[in-house]
Amino acid sequence: MERIKRELTEAGIPYASEYLGGNIIGLRIGNMYVVEHGSGQGYYFGNLENESYTCRTIKEVIKLAKHEKEIRKMEEKLKEIFDLERIRKYAETNISLTEWVEKDCGETRKILLIATLVEGGYGAYIPGMVLELFGQAEGYDLENPYNFEKNEAIYDALISLEIEVNECLNQLLPSKGWYYMGYHEADGSYCLFYEECEEEMEQV
Repeated sequence: MERIKRELTEAGIPYASEYLGGNIIGLRIGNMYVVEHGSGQGYYFGNLENESYTCRTIKEVIKLAKHEKEIRKMEEKLKEIFDLERIRKYAETNISLTEWVEKDCGETRKILLIATLVEGGYGAYIPGMVLELFGQAEGYDLENPYNFEKNEAIYDALISLEIEVNECLNQLLPSKGWYYMGYHEADGSYCLFYEECEEEMEQV
């Protein structure tokens, strides 16, 4: 385990050594564990419940550990920005009060506006403002959203952020539906939403 410890330290990934029973020592990274394979031919990386994640190489473990580190950082940021328990209660209490809406794909959904993060009047400034809210606006020109040289990839960055936030938020707030960030179709504001699909409701 000394080699993997050294690699994790060099990559700036914090870990804690834990005894997992018998003579087995694992390294905890967030909610995941690294355990050296008994044959010495690789490493397990997982939550100790799924036994299929065996025989990872050091390179694979470091890549997965970096991803786990980013997830933990995003979870902490979400807890800093949002009152998660208040969001959960608001969604549970008010989703039943919304109307079913049929989307272009033919699905029928209930969509609840949880919070407006940026008003629609900010227009082209919105991507930069959202990125700044999550501490990911470095390198972009927030004063001039039309600076194409610096902001060419700003919408791609916003999409990547949305995917990351949505994934983490739904892990932190498991529910019947799905929490997500995006633009409000009516006024162009940028909001946090909660939705439930008709099929999901029928299965409950």
